[in-house]
Amino acid sequence: MFNITYLYNRIFDVNISIRVIVVLINIPIMILWYIAFVYNDFLCINPISYEMFIYLFLFYLYLNIYFYCDYPHPPLRHN
Repeated sequence: MFNITYLYNRIFDVNISIRVIVVLINIPIMILWYIAFVYNDFLCINPISYEMFIYLFLFYLYLNIYFYCDYPHPPLRHN
């Protein structure tokens, strides 16, 4: 998804910030995280442990917070 948005920003004269991208992508991904967490034992042949699942979720959450808060903002384009 980030590659598609990056290419879109390069082709068209619309600049979507990384903060907007992170927020928009997180809505469906949070639904998928919930489904994977609830149905982990049912959907997997070898389900991952609860601790490992929480570790992966917290790592994912940390990356999202980093990109949302600390990632530098792109400069505004002036015509």
